[in-house]
Formats: sequence, structure tokens, C-alpha cells
Amino acid sequence: MAVRVTDADTDTGFVHLCLRAAAAHFQNVMVGSAIPGISREDVLDFKFCLPPLAEQRRIVAKVEELMGLCDALEAAQREWEAVRTRLRTSALHQLTEPGSDSNPPPSSSRISWPYHEPEDLALLRHRFSNSQSPADCWPV
Repeated sequence: MAVRVTDADTDTGFVHLCLRAAAAHFQNVMVGSAIPGISREDVLDFKFCLPPLAEQRRIVAKVEELMGLCDALEAAQREWEAVRTRLRTSALHQLTEPGSDSNPPPSSSRISWPYHEPEDLALLRHRFSNSQSPADCWPV
């Protein structure tokens, strides 16, 4: 079903935002078990407030601005997660691999353990949180 905006005092972007926001309402009125759908009457009966055209345009511009900020935040979070993964991998490598740097610390400070991947830190945390002493964390 198509929704067509024919009024010159209505911003199509605003109507699109209102219909996207009403998705939960339309999910609740879906009928049918094999191929659920909404009826034409459900769409025609759906009502929402229509502010003046200038306000509609301001709302659409603000939503687009905020969505752009959300996209930038998600990209920054993905980038930060990649940096954290590289940092954990590097730290584990420095702790567990002998001769992994040009100026190695004394051999007593190197740790020999079975935790070599960043995902292994979750296992170490779990073992540490469920143990009575740190010695319980090292498998024998």
C-alpha cells in the first residue's frame, strides 16, 4: 500500500517520520498467520498531529541531524572496539611471548599462561570472580 501526500502544506519527510514512529502501532494491528498484514482501514484510521509546514521541516531537519550524530557515534564505537581489541592482543602478546620486545623485562616478570587471545580475558575474569584466590585462576 502506498501513502501519497497531496497537500502542499505537508512535508513528505515529516509524514515518513510519523509513519516510521507508528510502526509499533501497525505491528499490533497486524492480522493473519501465514502472511500478516495491515488493512487499508487501519492505515486510514491512523491519526497524527500535523504542525505548520515550517515546524514540520524543522522537525525533519533536527531528526536528520540527530540521526547523523547517531551514525557517527556508532562508527566511533566500532573504531574504539577495534582499538581495544588490538590493545588487548598486544598486551597479552607482551605478557606471554618471550622476546616479544627489544628491551624485555627480567624473565621473572614474564607470565606463562594459557590466555593468548582477547576472548580469553573473559574466561580469566570468570575464573577470578568465582575463585577464593588468584592461584585458582591458573589451570594446572
